[in-house]
This record gives sequence, structure tokens and C-alpha cells, in this order.
Amino acid sequence: MSLRWLVLTLLSMTSLGLQAQPLIGHDIEVRLSPDQGTLAVRDTLSLPEGQDDWTFALHQGLQPQVVAGEARLETLGSRDGREVFRLRRRGTGPITLSYAGSLGGDLRTVEEGMGRSRQWTRGIIGTNGVVLDGNSGWYPRFPDSLQRFALQVDLPPGWTAISQGAGPNRVETAEDARMSWREDQPQDDIYLIAAPFVAYSQPTPHG
Repeated sequence: MSLRWLVLTLLSMTSLGLQAQPLIGHDIEVRLSPDQGTLAVRDTLSLPEGQDDWTFALHQGLQPQVVAGEARLETLGSRDGREVFRLRRRGTGPITLSYAGSLGGDLRTVEEGMGRSRQWTRGIIGTNGVVLDGNSGWYPRFPDSLQRFALQVDLPPGWTAISQGAGPNRVETAEDARMSWREDQPQDDIYLIAAPFVAYSQPTPHG
């Protein structure tokens, strides 16, 4: 077995692995209401062509609806605090979902043995801050997919939102603050962290 053959084989396997993960585009507008523990989201999805039926999970009770694009939703059931939906596309182009509600992110105590325990939650939306990721079910999570996204967050005045990618771009009024982030590189997850804090950044060299 030659080294060249081995390298080509590994590259081919890597390429196949990447191709097996669909890249989902999200254009997300989210309004956070920490005092009520709720969010309201409008997510415009860009799905790869060549497939009409898609399955995704979302936090239970958010009641998503298709508000733009040619598609319909079917509920497949729920499991472990999340609902599973089938999205049946009936045309081409982006599909926009709208949903709102509470994530019910109470802290839970997890026993780890030997008298040790830790606190864990799927997600938090509260007056002390917001911590959300894919496990929170705050955005449509498609199995084994990668994410590319633009994110616009409406917040209480004085709050800051943090996510991946380029940002934040910030506009603030007396009533609220609006921040945006953008990540064009494929990501395993989309994180949203927010609180009344000040964000600092420092450029780093790229090798």
C-alpha cells in the first residue's frame, strides 16, 4: 500500500463524511423577553436542493408555523422535552418558520456519584441572563447537519448578545437594543448568550 494511495483514500473518506452532513442556512430574528422567560423567533431556512422531506426538532410547546415559502409541517411526536416535525417542501426557495414561547429552562441537579453533583439545564432565559444552544431547542435542529447563519437579536436596553462569527453590530434605543452576528463557516451548533454585560474582543493573528 503506497502512501499516496492511503492519503487519497483518507481524503475521499473525509469528503464523503462532509457530504453526508447537510448544510442548513438560518436567517434568524429573535426577540428575547428575559422578564417573562420567553422568546419569539422568525427563522428563514435555506435547505439543500434535491430533498423534499426534512425532519427537525424544536423545544416543546413553541408551535412553529410556516409563514413564507412553499412547505407544510407535520408533528411526528415528542421526546425528552422536544417536538419532532417533518417539513415537506413543495417548491424551491427559502422557507420561513415563526414560533414563540418559553423554554422552561429550570436548573436540575445531576448526581455524578461519590457524593458529587452538578447543576444542568437545557437553556436559560431569565433576568440574570440567557444561555441557549442546540440542545435547548431554540432553533430548528436537523439531524447530523451543519449550520450557517445570520442572527439578529432584540434585547432589553443595556443588554449584550454573544454568538459565533462576525459581530456584534449594535443599534440601541431607549426602548431596546438590537445586535447582529453572522457566521458563514459551517458550524455544529448555534449559540446565543445574553446578559447586561459589556463584551470585549481582541484580534488574534491567523496562521
